[in-house]
Amino acid sequence: MDCTCSVGQAEEGIVIADRNRKPRVLVVEDDGFFTRLLKDALAPMDVDAVYVTTVEAALESARERMPELVLADYLLPGRDGLELLTEIGALRDQPKRVLVTARSEVRRLWGQDIPVLFKPFKSSTLQQLVAELLSPARA
Repeated sequence: MDCTCSVGQAEEGIVIADRNRKPRVLVVEDDGFFTRLLKDALAPMDVDAVYVTTVEAALESARERMPELVLADYLLPGRDGLELLTEIGALRDQPKRVLVTARSEVRRLWGQDIPVLFKPFKSSTLQQLVAELLSPARA
């Protein structure tokens, strides 16, 4: 098995990072129709996509393995996507974040330098945004 790995220091000790590991994209969407659209758009990309439906499930997934990118719907059961993106942005290994919504008024409420992807969207638009956010130049 050929593995290109690097060793780096972390607060808790030594971390081995696999450069061949696909970037993780955490998708938080509770609507089955839009989940299918997101899955179809991300399928041809070289990412490890994880799909959850609640803020709590997203935070649990992020604790298990921090994603490089979080795509969060605005309207979720219980807590909303804005709360999730704020909370996950405060974590040590801050991932890139995108708010996904059909509500145009969110742009006024948001006020943060985080992209907003408006529904409905084209697969190519999502793919371009994901590729741009995960590019090494943006790291």
